[in-house]
Amino acid sequence: MRLRSKPMTRGQIAVAAAAALLPLSAALATLTTTGLTSAQQEKASAAVSAAASPRSASTVANPSETTASLLARLGINDPELEKFIYSNADASAFAIPRRGSLVEASVSPDGRADSISIYSDGKGGRNLKTTISRNGGALSAASAPFEWEKRASMAAVKVGKSFAADAAAAGIPESVIRSASQVSYRDKPLLDKAGKGDTVSVIFDNHYLDGRFVSNGRLLGVSLEHGSETVRLYWFKDGTADGGFYLANGDTTGQSFLRYPLNAFKLTSRFSYGRRHPVLGRVRPHKGIDLSAPTGTPVHAVSDGVVTAADRSLSGYGNHVDIQHGGNIVSRYAHLSGYAKGIRPGVPVVKGQLIGYCGSSGIATGPHVHYEILRNGSQVDPLAAGLPMDSRLSPDYYAAGRRRVAGLEKDFQKLGSLRAAAGGKTIPVMDAPGKAGAVASSGARSSSGAKNG
Repeated sequence: MRLRSKPMTRGQIAVAAAAALLPLSAALATLTTTGLTSAQQEKASAAVSAAASPRSASTVANPSETTASLLARLGINDPELEKFIYSNADASAFAIPRRGSLVEASVSPDGRADSISIYSDGKGGRNLKTTISRNGGALSAASAPFEWEKRASMAAVKVGKSFAADAAAAGIPESVIRSASQVSYRDKPLLDKAGKGDTVSVIFDNHYLDGRFVSNGRLLGVSLEHGSETVRLYWFKDGTADGGFYLANGDTTGQSFLRYPLNAFKLTSRFSYGRRHPVLGRVRPHKGIDLSAPTGTPVHAVSDGVVTAADRSLSGYGNHVDIQHGGNIVSRYAHLSGYAKGIRPGVPVVKGQLIGYCGSSGIATGPHVHYEILRNGSQVDPLAAGLPMDSRLSPDYYAAGRRRVAGLEKDFQKLGSLRAAAGGKTIPVMDAPGKAGAVASSGARSSSGAKNG
């Protein structure tokens, strides 16, 4: 036979509610004098105990977070804690909460924080967990490094209306869309070229702590398939605060130029306004430099661009190639013995690409390449034009990131295979292969907020 306890009277309910506001010992003493049955006293005692116990709270800092708003969202009402945060350097992570930071707290029934921790991404990948604790009424702060558990996600978007709109529809986080849109290639945003029918693929990591998702992390790689051109860029540490994006081989993504279009040559004539022409015998400007090399020596494009001429249209130049680069810059290569396969007006070329062969066509005394740089239509000295020269990621940073980037290249290939199987359609966000890192915490440093702390 199941026994039922008698329902509490209104008076008993009022007493129990009042008891919940008392210290635990006083509340229990009050409950034993109210005429409650033992079952009712047991239930009320449990409620009082629960109300007297600290509760756990957590949140992720939003873009416009302040200390006051953060504490309010955690249900903390603790003026002493706020004063400590603003007066103690070791608690500064709470003074300006960084977007995406995880915050966890243990909150007493009276609204004061027994402890509060913030997990902040630091510069150069040095992340810190800062904890403020209350011990015996005194507050103290301590910080220690930690590592996020990182798990990668990837997606491929076939652009229709716009990359941003289509990426959001594919489940790509807004922060990742923004980062991808800001990646620069040849001194302009890479995705400015993304148009209808193009494909943009991204790989990004996500932050987890003890198996719990916290926030989206860093964009690791972005790929643009634009017509017949595919550009893939990867994030590397490079000694700067936020790192940067480079090609897989470590080449810079900025518009840069090779100093010379040949790998082996002899500089036989410099830029001059008064050189005596070796064939014509007259003194006249020589608005370029001559690089002597055997017939057939490969000639390379000094930077990315589009071929605008590959013919004999300039008197005395023989076979020549003009390439239009960004910033109203044109490079010119003359006296070629022939052109590389596919070199014709309208064809895009990349830095270092074979465009022709050294020769002596036109007015020339022997095999060489006459090399010019034109800026806004006027020739300038190629050796003094102030062009950004070829640069690469330093060997140390490249070696540190090479293995990770090789894995990302395979992930992009997997995305390509999935797209092909889906008829070129968008592949929404999905997990990418990868291992979660372990959370580490060591080397704590601390600071007391009170003399007797």
